[in-house]
Amino acid sequence: MVSNIHQRATWTGTDAERTALTPDVAGSTFYCTDTDLAYWWDGAAWIAMGGSGSIIKEVVFTREGALSADPGATRVYNTMGISFNVTKVLIAVDTVPNAPNSVIVDVHKKGVTIFTNQAHRPEIAVGNNEGETTTIDIPAWVDDDYFTVDIDQIGSPASDLTVHITIEQS
Repeated sequence: MVSNIHQRATWTGTDAERTALTPDVAGSTFYCTDTDLAYWWDGAAWIAMGGSGSIIKEVVFTREGALSADPGATRVYNTMGISFNVTKVLIAVDTVPNAPNSVIVDVHKKGVTIFTNQAHRPEIAVGNNEGETTTIDIPAWVDDDYFTVDIDQIGSPASDLTVHITIEQS
């Protein structure tokens, strides 16, 4: 008796190589080095592992010590060759702001705010440690774009700021 033995396989390569590949066994896997996504073959199609299949990452800025209202000098570039959308900006401080002012932060992409409606900027209310927004007016962050962070309003004695910018592959 002759039988065909099929084995699951694991491949690594580009997304173009994955789309050109049709395995003969369900359960085979493929890791795309250019998109940082993994897929499994269900017998008929490649299925992205981990839900939606998009890449979700976080860009983090920190500023130690007492806050001062000045433009951000630190740039973080998108060097991944992938376009992203900003989905959330969360800000946090170790020392909470006291009355009368909250802490308000602005995120700029290549020198231009991503919050054309200034009311959408993330804010830490008086007496709190964190605040966030998911209302991003200009969410696109493409290859070679960069972010900077400006502290637009200081809630004294707030200190030790961390800004988390959540991005998702578009």
